[in-house]
Amino acid sequence: MLLAGGDSGAIQAFDVNSRAILKTWREHQQPVWRVAWSPMELTGLMSCSDDATVRLWDLPSDASVQTFAGHTDYVRAGAWMPDQSSGLLVSGSYDTTVRLWDPRISGARGSVMTFKHAAPVEAVLSMPGGTTLVAAADNVVSVLDLVAARPRQLLRNHQKTVTSLSLAGGGTRVVSAGLDGHVKVFETEGWNVVAGLKYQSPILSMSVVGSGAGREDKHLVVGMQSGLLSIRTRLSGKEKVAARERQKEMQALVEGRIEEYDKKQGKKRGRGWDKAMRGKDYTGEGADIVINGNDRGKIKNSSKWETALRKGKYDLALDLVLDPPVCFVRLPAILLAVPRS
Repeated sequence: MLLAGGDSGAIQAFDVNSRAILKTWREHQQPVWRVAWSPMELTGLMSCSDDATVRLWDLPSDASVQTFAGHTDYVRAGAWMPDQSSGLLVSGSYDTTVRLWDPRISGARGSVMTFKHAAPVEAVLSMPGGTTLVAAADNVVSVLDLVAARPRQLLRNHQKTVTSLSLAGGGTRVVSAGLDGHVKVFETEGWNVVAGLKYQSPILSMSVVGSGAGREDKHLVVGMQSGLLSIRTRLSGKEKVAARERQKEMQALVEGRIEEYDKKQGKKRGRGWDKAMRGKDYTGEGADIVINGNDRGKIKNSSKWETALRKGKYDLALDLVLDPPVCFVRLPAILLAVPRS
């Protein structure tokens, strides 16, 4: 199933196969910016809204099962804490705070920890292990230590507001994207930038999508202010080798070294390759007009006289066409047509 929150405040659950709407909740009074399924309960989910609330829902229920009302401004970010049997969750708000919530405690008292920032919080991300959070406020990405209850590190690598955070590399990398059009990849040991990309438009949303049994990073999906959705795919194995060879060929073509490239490639091929390909691209010396032949392949269901005609046996073709068939006997002075017996 797929969850979606809208500008009207409604939350809807969709069946991916039939695209049918399975459930609709309308308790939020303002736009819903974040919805996410619970990692512990198959039918549980959370939502964050501009009405300054964080709500918990259960798919069979028609109303929210719990509401956290500790924020005083828009709540634009939220996430479940991993590996937590207690179901802890975190939210980020335009009131410049990141709050950790415990569902076992209701209302504003459910906030068991609060981190104050210098600007509105746009994104939050929970790290594997459940002891570290990453939050984005303005152009600063902060690494928050839940055990020590204090910021561990502040990353100031972006020039404009950071809008999205995503995990990569099995939890060993954090990817950030912002309005400066940059995507940056941080390693989680020393929190240094190890890779980056630049887009032509401010980035509003970004996610790293895993694939396969090992959930290897496969796609980088970026939504931009220009309305474009960019999907970059990471190649591996034979695909990576083929793409690298194509890139080398295009580079040789641009630099005018295509003949040298072809010679090198020819050495790698089998002995019969050159003989098989000889004359394939020959168009004649100084030819002004090249007429391509009509490759009709093998002709089927042709009559006997057509076969004889193509082989140049014109007398036999004529005999086969005449009905009834006749044969000619040449006499010294007269040509007689005698019907065959």
